[in-house]
Amino acid sequence: MEMVFHEEQPEISVYQNFRAASSRGDASKSCSGENSKVTAATSGFKLFRLVALSFGLLCILQAVLNISLHLTLTSQRNSLREERDQLKANSDALNGTMYDAEARYKSLAEERDMLKRNLTISNLQHDSLIQQTEYLTRQLNILGSQHVSLTHERDNLERRLFVLNSKHDLLTQEREKLKRELSILAQHFGWVHFSDSVYYVSSTMKNWQESRDDCIQKGADLVIINSREEQNFVVQLQKNLWIGLTDATREGVWKWVDGTPPNMSYWSTHEPNGATNENCVEVNNFYQEKSWNDVACSSQHYWICEKKVSP
Repeated sequence: MEMVFHEEQPEISVYQNFRAASSRGDASKSCSGENSKVTAATSGFKLFRLVALSFGLLCILQAVLNISLHLTLTSQRNSLREERDQLKANSDALNGTMYDAEARYKSLAEERDMLKRNLTISNLQHDSLIQQTEYLTRQLNILGSQHVSLTHERDNLERRLFVLNSKHDLLTQEREKLKRELSILAQHFGWVHFSDSVYYVSSTMKNWQESRDDCIQKGADLVIINSREEQNFVVQLQKNLWIGLTDATREGVWKWVDGTPPNMSYWSTHEPNGATNENCVEVNNFYQEKSWNDVACSSQHYWICEKKVSP
């Protein structure tokens, strides 16, 4: 707010009036010729001049003071203007700083909220990891116990396996020894050893049932062929031999003498073909693997008995 000052004009009207009066007095004295009053008038005039001079000096001093006060107030007003402008600039700067601070505060608040959310998620993940770690630790302890148990069990099994292998080796050696001895005995009594059985081949011919009865009397039965090797063994004997296969109980349903069906067959071409007239089987073709032939059970043939010597 600007302050307006009005300068006071020096008061010289009294002095001018005094001089005008003096001039009029001097004129009057000249006209009247009153010389007796010249001295008194001169003394009064000097006094008046002294007072007027003093008063003029006071007026000048007051004018100087007024000017000085005006200059001082002007300087203060300019200083106040500058200070106001500076304060305004500072206020604008503070407003800008406050705006920046508010923006930074808002950004920091958002970042704080995000960090809180991340911290919550991290805490949940941490708790989950702790639970997983505890679960895995329990599982590891269980697996450790199981590993120890399995190790003991494995060691026991290895010891038992070693014992069984030792026994197996002994039994294998004993079996081979028995086979050799059995082969010798079989040959001595007319039996032939092959694989896990001994076989007796007749030197006379009988029908199928009489042949089987002879085998049973010897503690055996007509041969049951369960493998290709056994089939080839029978064929290489090169005799027409009764084997233990028949469908006498039910036509077309072939069974071995132990009641089991064949797990493989070696019928000659177009065999079996005898229907109800041919219910028993012989081996009659010595030059090929497929050599089974169905014939009448009353036919006369050699026969082959089989006795198992090992399970």
